[in-house]
Amino acid sequence: MKEISEDDIRNLRIFGCCVLPSFLTENARVELLDAVQGLGYRMAERRPPTHRVDQEYAFCDQLDHVPCIDLFARQFQDWLYGGLSQFLPTEFEFNRVIVQKYLPMHSGIEKHVDGPRSRFIVANVCLSGSAHFVVWSSADEPVELDIAPGSIVLMVANGFENWKNTPYHSVFDIKTERYIIGFRCQ
Repeated sequence: MKEISEDDIRNLRIFGCCVLPSFLTENARVELLDAVQGLGYRMAERRPPTHRVDQEYAFCDQLDHVPCIDLFARQFQDWLYGGLSQFLPTEFEFNRVIVQKYLPMHSGIEKHVDGPRSRFIVANVCLSGSAHFVVWSSADEPVELDIAPGSIVLMVANGFENWKNTPYHSVFDIKTERYIIGFRCQ
């Protein structure tokens, strides 16, 4: 795996977000994509009681039976801790993994933060598809990020330095079927 750069760390500390382009090899991306395409998905609530944002996507959080995701999660977690150990506690662990599936007719997710349950760092691995991903910096200026398949988005969360939450972000204008694997420490 590639090393996390000083620029990536600076972007995390200042903007709360960075993109690691082409992080996955093509073989790894295809293996993970093949594994998630056959999972059983259910639709997220459009406006669930615990959120004030509208969202439209399908998800699967029953991943115990998908060995390649479990292996990738452990390797990625160890890699991430190695690059960010000065910001993460020794007990850091991704204990929530979810696959999100967006279809071209889905509206995505409105501007939101992930909430205080997400701690330290949130990682989203893009396996396929295209959409607009926008993050708002602390200056409340929107920045659209290019999240190509094989890329990983890292966002800070509650407990990462002085951050109390993830930065505001949104996914919309889903162009093609899009799969992401989200890793959380809750």
